[in-house]
Amino acid sequence: MLVHAALGNMPWDVLTQGVSKQVGWSFGSVTLVISVLVLACWIPLRQRPGIGTVANVLVIGVLVDPFLALMDLLPDALPLWSRIALTAAGIVLNGVAGGLYIGARLGPGP
Repeated sequence: MLVHAALGNMPWDVLTQGVSKQVGWSFGSVTLVISVLVLACWIPLRQRPGIGTVANVLVIGVLVDPFLALMDLLPDALPLWSRIALTAAGIVLNGVAGGLYIGARLGPGP
């Protein structure tokens, strides 16, 4: 929602968009690769990912491209109020989703 609204992104999405534009891969593919690389950096720290951490990587990496394709069905020139609504909804949903799996002690995000 944030990517499509084009009013700003979460920090990881900014990184992902930049890498995606540089290497020509899809947003979801870059998300998967960056997430796996970050998780690999946990090895020397002896940090163990939880099931929520792994699910975060897989679910978001696999579903982000189809969801972005659905968002592309919206008109190109969305009015500002609808872009603001998309941004707000994206922030709220991201917070709720993160809170659910972290609050359930299923592991931190990558």
